[in-house]
Amino acid sequence: HLAVKAVAAVLAESPGQEVSADVLVPVMVVVVVHAELPKGYSLLQHAKQFLDSATSRSELGYCMCTFELAVEYVRCCTDV
Repeated sequence: HLAVKAVAAVLAESPGQEVSADVLVPVMVVVVVHAELPKGYSLLQHAKQFLDSATSRSELGYCMCTFELAVEYVRCCTDV
């Protein structure tokens, strides 16, 4: 949650830049690649088990979904 918010905050500082999923997701992919999370996918799946339906529709849910998308993208691209 904090990582996605930090990346979004940095992106928002760019003049004339609106932070949308089209901008945020590619940057998060780069962050995930360089973070070298050896068990990132497993930890993400474990954390998702603790989300209730209300939380999954909140800002935390959006951040987790964005992070999951980046992790899945990297995971799928490295499997090829």
